[in-house]
Amino acid sequence: MKGALIGTHHTGKTTALAFLTYNLPFRSQVGIGNEVAIDCPYPLNEGGGFLTQWWILVHQIERESKLAKWYPNFITDRGVIDSIVYARVLADKGKMTENEFQQIARTATAWMELFPYDFLIYLSPLDECPIGGSRDYMMELDRQFHLTIASLNGHGMNLQVYPVVHQDKQQRNESILKAVKEAMRL
Repeated sequence: MKGALIGTHHTGKTTALAFLTYNLPFRSQVGIGNEVAIDCPYPLNEGGGFLTQWWILVHQIERESKLAKWYPNFITDRGVIDSIVYARVLADKGKMTENEFQQIARTATAWMELFPYDFLIYLSPLDECPIGGSRDYMMELDRQFHLTIASLNGHGMNLQVYPVVHQDKQQRNESILKAVKEAMRL
């Protein structure tokens, strides 16, 4: 089974992944894929552009390929769908061309068609805004996640999405753990 924690930056995905690492049953053999963006040499978020999203997408695909070889089940911090969302918002802001966005979207969609996600856990934005972050940018990303998921499902992708909306971090983590156990039948 293949799953991913998705959503805007600063929603608790990395914290939730650490929580999963220590709370999933040991015998479940669930691989954990940490976020690749942290190693990206290009500017992130609003400062990014095509090179940022292309680098992240290629490395996300590489990470998922390796995890699939090593583990029967795995979950990652972000998925290729995140690249589509971030690229769409950056293209809308003029930070990349429409052709560049289409290249990212086609590549990510082809990957999801060849190696589909069995489930996605979507973390909604927290009420608190990250230091130095733009709440408007986060909300635009959040809106685009919903549009992208609906569009992919409308084109037959049939993504199984578990939304997590709790504001309390412990409740978020418990909901995510429950969703992963349910999705992976652990």
